[in-house]
Amino acid sequence: MCALAAVVSASVPVRLALAPPAGARPDAVLDARTLAHLRHLTAALDGGAAERMQGLFPEGFVFTNALVGLSWARVAAMDVPDAVQAEALDGARRASAALESAAGRAPFPAVQSPRYGAFHAGWSAYLFGQTLAATPPEQRAPADVRRFRAMCRHLDAAFDASPFPPSYPGAAWPADAAVGVAALRLHDRLFPPRYGPTVARWVRGARARLDPATGLVPHAADAATGAPQGGARGESQALVLRFLPEIDAAFAREQYRRYRPRFVTTRLGLPVVLGVPAGFRGTPDIDSGPLPLGVGLPATVVGLGAARANGDAGLAEPLDRELEALGLPVSWGARRAYGFGAVPIGEAFLVWARLTPAAAADAALAPVTGRAWAFGTSATCTLVAALALILAYRLLRRS
Repeated sequence: MCALAAVVSASVPVRLALAPPAGARPDAVLDARTLAHLRHLTAALDGGAAERMQGLFPEGFVFTNALVGLSWARVAAMDVPDAVQAEALDGARRASAALESAAGRAPFPAVQSPRYGAFHAGWSAYLFGQTLAATPPEQRAPADVRRFRAMCRHLDAAFDASPFPPSYPGAAWPADAAVGVAALRLHDRLFPPRYGPTVARWVRGARARLDPATGLVPHAADAATGAPQGGARGESQALVLRFLPEIDAAFAREQYRRYRPRFVTTRLGLPVVLGVPAGFRGTPDIDSGPLPLGVGLPATVVGLGAARANGDAGLAEPLDRELEALGLPVSWGARRAYGFGAVPIGEAFLVWARLTPAAAADAALAPVTGRAWAFGTSATCTLVAALALILAYRLLRRS
């Protein structure tokens, strides 16, 4: 174990120095590593990865399929060869069908508004809409267009009662609502606008129900009134901020500038996103995952997508490079896995975050790390490697 820690630690400086971030490519260019990663994840889904993730996480099946599907939809919308576009559209459509399957709906009670709850309805509509958007207009099946419009009508009706409809009976999370609102906004970009008043009402409702301690969208809300329940959390903030620029640019800019100083910092020279705001204490749970040194692991991965969506180049570039270095990628043939493929849902979040279209850089956001951040991190990793090797040597001598 000590020897493994030494090897891993020693490899990080090399990766930081030599491995360019996958997200650094222009948005119109598909990185070959990203395509290989998606092919690995698709094979993992065929092998039951989503079902395994459902056994570990309450929404594991939907999240894993939805994020892989959205990533394929993004690839299909890029300037790629026809064969890759066909592969990408097939991957997106298969993932969308999985969400609508019995296994995709099983964890969510049907008797809700929207049907199956805001989480399932929002992600299903958003994925279906992005797949439709990536399909050339002349190839869009009329039945698919009707299906997407019906999904949006059901979401629209649910927002009449509260800005944060329930995902499960009596339980609501604003991040789930944001996905549904983004689906309505996507509808109005594809077809004659219809949901502008609903989106504007949602933004007003969200502004009126911010966490009083931080001025940010709360992690949880009362399912009937939308009133905040608890404070802001890193993982849900990053998810909301990934979608907010698609919903309302001004609200997104305001929220991101509040989020940045409260959640983004460094640990051991590495840029990270905290699980709870700086100065607050948090208890790890199924959403946050472990909180080593206060770092939210899901929050940091999804934070890459939030940074790209909000023009935070000073965070996105080093964070992408860091995730590439620490993710321990392994390539073989046309496949590429991270973390030895042990947690497909985490890999799905990573590839989706990396494929987030990068907004124009916001000059008001200073770089989160100095120019020498990679050097400092390399020195830390080298020290860890040296200590691990010394410990391994001593253990071997004793044995």
